[in-house]
Amino acid sequence: MGESNTTNGYAVYVVFTREVLDDSVVIDKLITSSLNENDVLYCRGCFNSNNQKTNRYVCCISKSLYEHLVTNCNFRRDEEFNISKYRVGNESLSNGMTYGFFIRISSQEEEQHIHTMFERFEKCSFINQGSYSINHPTPYPDGSPRGYIIISFEKNEGRYPRQYIKKLKALINNSVINGNKIHVNWVSNSVLRDVLKSESKERKSAASSTN
Repeated sequence: MGESNTTNGYAVYVVFTREVLDDSVVIDKLITSSLNENDVLYCRGCFNSNNQKTNRYVCCISKSLYEHLVTNCNFRRDEEFNISKYRVGNESLSNGMTYGFFIRISSQEEEQHIHTMFERFEKCSFINQGSYSINHPTPYPDGSPRGYIIISFEKNEGRYPRQYIKKLKALINNSVINGNKIHVNWVSNSVLRDVLKSESKERKSAASSTN
């Protein structure tokens, strides 16, 4: 999956700026510095504990663009823009949690944005096809949605690619969609199990009704 594959041409980086800039300014800087159409997959600004924008931006860009920015575009310490590889810690998850994402959504547009984001990641091979799935809980009895989705991941040789999943979580957490900040949390084993079980039942029911 993704970065666990050494042929992956993308990675997650952190861009630092002298001043706090709008996300669009940083994205435009990356795009105008890029060499290929798909060099920049995603970029979002970071917030501090007071929910204020900072001069830090988490981005998914091609490794070749990273080298180009450092070598030819003056992305370095004490300059207007600086960039470094995103590094994750070795902290373990809390008891009962697993390597999947629990994301609350308030509109169909937010969910579609997430789907489009992952489709782009998959198209450019930042994440491998079949290595993840976007899962939906069973609606309420009146048919209304539960207001969240689950993103689950497949294991590689019996283990989750933990470093990659942590970087992916950092990349999309706190993304702002239509003015709303999306929070990506770890999903509990029980919630993941229940959602996957309900989806499996729905697929079986749909299949039997067509026979």
